[in-house]
Amino acid sequence: MRLLDAHSHVPVRVLVDAYAREVVAAAAENLDVGDKFRIESKLAHADFIRALRRAEFIVTDSGGKQEEAALYGVPTLAHRMATERSDGLGQTAVLSRWQPEIMVKFLMDYRRLRVQPSPPAVSPSDVVVADLIARGYGSYVHPARLARP
Repeated sequence: MRLLDAHSHVPVRVLVDAYAREVVAAAAENLDVGDKFRIESKLAHADFIRALRRAEFIVTDSGGKQEEAALYGVPTLAHRMATERSDGLGQTAVLSRWQPEIMVKFLMDYRRLRVQPSPPAVSPSDVVVADLIARGYGSYVHPARLARP
């Protein structure tokens, strides 16, 4: 939090669950990080995606958030020692390895990591539907046949 306070040029929204909110707020107060931080409850997924797309950058320890940010081209610092997710690494995402110098470098130069989002080559929904059909759990109906007269 001190590094974010010292090196972020934008206000920082900290989204936490109900269990962590008081602990994070107390930590911010004890660290005397100033008023740059806004500690908020986690958002519903659709609201989170809207916030993510507007974010200058994100810092997360979540591989899932790393994936979502990569999909939208948002600069991301994966604040972890290692990650099993490769989404965005070397393009929009940097792995901090918990090293302060990597975090500071990211905060000084995150703008270069932003890219225009492009749709994935394969739709995850299409993969799931095809798998369900292949397993006999459904069948394909052309969308025109779903329209009611």
